[in-house]
Amino acid sequence: QAADSYTTAIALAMLVIAGGFPFAFLLLFLAREFWVATVRRFAALGHVEIPSHVFGKLATAIIYWSLLLMAVALMLDVPATTAAWLEPVALVSMGVGLLLSWIAAWRYTRVLLRRAA
Repeated sequence: QAADSYTTAIALAMLVIAGGFPFAFLLLFLAREFWVATVRRFAALGHVEIPSHVFGKLATAIIYWSLLLMAVALMLDVPATTAAWLEPVALVSMGVGLLLSWIAAWRYTRVLLRRAA
């Protein structure tokens, strides 16, 4: 889990630096990862198991996909016409992935709050 978060954050940071994604996407990703790690750690201390949610799994897949699309658009020698449609698709995909990841984070938080009460 942690290794996935680290490598994804590094890839996203590299693509932010390369000019593909806005810095806000990196901030949203990192804030979500810190939040979920905190929720899961707190749950573990209370012996509360938080199952993964389909939104979290889907978010991860979409975020990985958008990283790939943006990397291809920026770092490979693709025609400008190809990069012109890859970049917006990657941006929208990342936005959708981040939204789904925050929805999953909220669900994890609700599970913890319900079981801790």
